[in-house]
Amino acid sequence: MTRNFYVRGGIGTIVNISNSTTFMLGDNSENKTRNTLNNFSSPNFRRFNFSGNLGFGVTFFQSTGFSLYAQTNIETNLLQLKKGRI
Repeated sequence: MTRNFYVRGGIGTIVNISNSTTFMLGDNSENKTRNTLNNFSSPNFRRFNFSGNLGFGVTFFQSTGFSLYAQTNIETNLLQLKKGRI
């Protein structure tokens, strides 16, 4: 049994299918209003986005049809989901 350490990285594609924006307005007297806007066809959201990821891991056991490993991974969007100012 050998342990192999590795680093993974890459870029992925994200396809944005639908969007919604929820506003919650209220005051100190617990009067709250909730409004949800479905922005499926809004041009303010990007249809395609890219994400970058980086991971570190260790393989504990590897055979012909089986691998046992532990990995931590971080992923972030490279572009903002909403175009312009938020």
